[in-house]
Amino acid sequence: MKKRATKEATMQRLMLRTGTSIIAVVAVLASLQILPAGRQEASPYFPPRHEWARKNPEEVGMNSALLQKAVEFSIARENPETKDLALALATSFGREPFGDAIGPTRERGALNGLIICKGYLVADWGGGMFIDAHDMARFGYLFLRNGRWRDRQIVSEEWIKMARTPGPANRNYGYMNWFLNTDQKPLPAAPASSVTFQGNGANIIYIDWDNDVVVVVRWIRNNALNEFIGMVLGSLQPSKLIIE
Repeated sequence: MKKRATKEATMQRLMLRTGTSIIAVVAVLASLQILPAGRQEASPYFPPRHEWARKNPEEVGMNSALLQKAVEFSIARENPETKDLALALATSFGREPFGDAIGPTRERGALNGLIICKGYLVADWGGGMFIDAHDMARFGYLFLRNGRWRDRQIVSEEWIKMARTPGPANRNYGYMNWFLNTDQKPLPAAPASSVTFQGNGANIIYIDWDNDVVVVVRWIRNNALNEFIGMVLGSLQPSKLIIE
């Protein structure tokens, strides 16, 4: 009995030492922020009103030279149609029933846009129009963050899920102006989960949850969009890029 008690005491001391060692290792890993189970992701950045923090492309895992090539590519493929929006509307939507313009128009700016990666502005170029490209980016960024802005849920995640669901008549179309990339047919260079909001011109908001990217590009030719987006995603470092 005495031998058994001694053995049990020895095992208890061993378990105590082992447990203490494990606790110590856990504490060290947690302090180094490399503990998989306890590691907390940094909160996403949300730009304050009238501001948007800028980072160098390399700081968010992008190649600045390749990103610049994408910007130059878009500029070289500006929509060649008239910049007189009154004329542009009259020869497009104006041909439809009740297609008369409401309110004044003015000549549009040159091709312009911006690119957001990991929440930060990494590139912007060109002029503007009545709504600023940064405002369009905020709209896209709201949906990139699944309808949440800071600590407020502005748009229901369930509603966004429904908006991203392909319709029975057209699998590349969800809710109104939710252009889907189902089976990567519209944009082969982008993930199938990506979405675009599109306006006449073409004016595009591209949202990419897989790569944490929002792109705004305005007055680009429709047939150049896929290659442009492919170039933007191509500027991501290989370990950061997701195209499925």
